[in-house]
Amino acid sequence: MLIDRVVVADDEKIQRDVLAAVLKKLLPGAEVISCSDGQEAYEEIGRKETQLLLTDICMPRLDGIGLVEKVSAEYPRVKIVLISAYQEFEYARSAIRFGVSEYLLKPFRMEDARKLVGRISAMLEEEREQGRRQNRYDAMLEREKVQERQKILKKLLTGAWEKKILPKDFPELENPGVVVMIRWKNMEKGTPGHREETERSQAEALRKALQDKKRFGLYRSEGLTVELDRGLNKQEHRCALLLPGADEEKAVLGLDSVAAELKDKGVVLWAGVSGACEKLLWQLPEAAGQADEALAFHFYKPGESGVFLYRKLHAVLERPLPPFSVYERRLREAVRKGEQKEIRRALEQLKGELAQNPLFYPNKVKHRISSVVFSVIREVEGMIAQGEYDILLNESYERYAQCDCMEQLFVISAELLEETAACFLQAPKDYDAVESCVAWMRQHPEEDISLQTLADMVHFHPNYLSAQIKKKLGVSFSSYLLTLRMETACRLLTQTDCRVLDIARRCGFRDGSYFNRMFRREYGMSPEQFRKVHTSCR
Repeated sequence: MLIDRVVVADDEKIQRDVLAAVLKKLLPGAEVISCSDGQEAYEEIGRKETQLLLTDICMPRLDGIGLVEKVSAEYPRVKIVLISAYQEFEYARSAIRFGVSEYLLKPFRMEDARKLVGRISAMLEEEREQGRRQNRYDAMLEREKVQERQKILKKLLTGAWEKKILPKDFPELENPGVVVMIRWKNMEKGTPGHREETERSQAEALRKALQDKKRFGLYRSEGLTVELDRGLNKQEHRCALLLPGADEEKAVLGLDSVAAELKDKGVVLWAGVSGACEKLLWQLPEAAGQADEALAFHFYKPGESGVFLYRKLHAVLERPLPPFSVYERRLREAVRKGEQKEIRRALEQLKGELAQNPLFYPNKVKHRISSVVFSVIREVEGMIAQGEYDILLNESYERYAQCDCMEQLFVISAELLEETAACFLQAPKDYDAVESCVAWMRQHPEEDISLQTLADMVHFHPNYLSAQIKKKLGVSFSSYLLTLRMETACRLLTQTDCRVLDIARRCGFRDGSYFNRMFRREYGMSPEQFRKVHTSCR
């Protein structure tokens, strides 16, 4: 209901009661308050929200015009209707400038009152709709403002902004402070819709927690949160927190309390804290890099929250990894022999060595382990069908790209090495494939034979097939193919009366001149001379 409270002010009781009764009938459910003078009506309007005031002009204490002036000035949302007799009409109309919306002439009829209530309701509905439109517009402007601020902050973090155009919206960044890089993950299970709703509520709880000034010892301004892209792991959320006015210890204490608070909501949170900056604005890119490097150590704590301080970890960043050569040899030999237990044993021992304190920089560990595995995988190129090899290699890249913790790194490595070991077990069948290629070439010398054609036929890489042909036959593929075709040509020249051009085509040569040149190079004479010599000897 648009009108749920009405105040009627009139010193004539009969007229006041009649009007109140009419309004109660026209507005069922609305509260109708009757007042005998303007002062009483004014006090009643101040007591509770009122949508409509109907007031007579001549009243004791505070007359109608005085009441209209005060109400229109202090309660502009109240719609005012002036009740006047016909002889007072001109006087009543002059009161419109004080904010009177309508007027009602005495004596009034029921139909007049109904139309009046309809017009007032229409005014209220229009104002409500205008308010909704204004709210939507204000919300849109606010969203755009927030988005623009986020864009500026992202550019400041990456250094992708012109220093001559300093952002004036962030004066707090002129102060000392720290940068925090945060990752958080929803650990609760459920349907996708339920998870989305849960993540929204968790994100709101995290936002409020990060904006709690007292939590981080801030008194002048709250922290600035920057939403970041999720990256390859779509289950994790990322954001940056700029804390002007905070030092490292306050940031760690605040983040520990945030992590503990969100743990009850099913959230695991990791945070990396940069070193202290004397002037946050000018050191944002460097500080963000430090925070990211510290955050990388969540690699060792995938299932529990953790806050990592760059000042305590930066020495580890340059710490060299232990020698991998012994483990690499063991893994390579185990893969070639197909020994899955040895693969897992070597990886488990390597993981134990890397997990000892002090820890090694996670990105170095991940890069080194994956490099060893890729070097082993590349050894099977040509031993299996090219399509299978491409799938294995691409899947390896994808799985390592999404690898986000120590345990996952070694699980992925073990699985990939076991798949590679299975490829090595296929090696004894390779020579049968070479014999098949040789047999096919002997049966189809007239075909346009290429190494790629044969490789596709036996599902090998062309380079690997070429190496196996050289190993088995002692000559390269092209040399063997030429010898095979020349032998076929000699047989046809001596045993048939076919034209030389037809023989050339039956041996896979499309150009008679080229055939003649190659034949002369092999036998020191032309095909016709070869035929004459060998025919005369029979």
